[in-house]
Amino acid sequence: QRKIASVLYTVDQAIQKTKEIKTQTQRVRDGVRQDVFLYGIPESGTERTEDEIKETYLGAVPEDWELRRTDEVCSHVVDCPHSTPDYSDEGTPVVRTSEIENGRYYPEDSPRVDEEGYQKRISRLEPEPGDVVFTREAPIGESFKIPDGMKLCLGQRLMQLRPKEGVLDSDYLVELLYSDMMQSWFERSARGSTSTHVNVGDIESMEIPIPPIEEQNRIVDVLGGFREQLDSERDILNRYERLKQGLMQDLLSGEIRTHDKDIEVVDDVLQYG
Repeated sequence: QRKIASVLYTVDQAIQKTKEIKTQTQRVRDGVRQDVFLYGIPESGTERTEDEIKETYLGAVPEDWELRRTDEVCSHVVDCPHSTPDYSDEGTPVVRTSEIENGRYYPEDSPRVDEEGYQKRISRLEPEPGDVVFTREAPIGESFKIPDGMKLCLGQRLMQLRPKEGVLDSDYLVELLYSDMMQSWFERSARGSTSTHVNVGDIESMEIPIPPIEEQNRIVDVLGGFREQLDSERDILNRYERLKQGLMQDLLSGEIRTHDKDIEVVDDVLQYG
């Protein structure tokens, strides 16, 4: 019993440590993101001074950044069809708001539609790699960039934004949408009592801070490093949790025995077990 407990305890400790690393990385990322959208990343590498910062309806941003409407810097700002798809066992994934989190889309549990259903869902605009998908309800303010090679269509409560090349970088837009100033604006702009949402017109007309495209790329380079690290920590955490589930099934069922294995019983198990 103590050997079984020690094996599971060790995996639990690895899971807990990975969660702590992930949480700490998110804290650091959030702090860096706040500074980046306040001071930017000038080409000189020298941080802007307070005199080079201006106040806007969103908060403080660099003086030389433009505020431009979303429908000016995107060639398309499209709402999803307001209907429930006819799902199929096979076909193209349908993105739902529940599968978008922290700038990523997790399609493992997405339902699917056949080709006829797909054509209905894309009647307003066929999603392309580089488009940004945005949740305007339940919850408000999650987003992701469609990666290369992915074919999908939109479910409900979603919008599709297509940034203009050379004007607005898709990854920059995703990072901006998660910034404190934009998340606060979404909260202030939310409507409805039972299911809060932002209107399509609000997203089309909202003015967002646009630095030169070169500075957008520098911002993406900095914040993208945190996103890659968080992706890695999420993968590690998933592997540990799958390992624990498998071990519990094998050890507690007796399929794998530990009495004849050289397993060190950990101190916490000896103390409490």
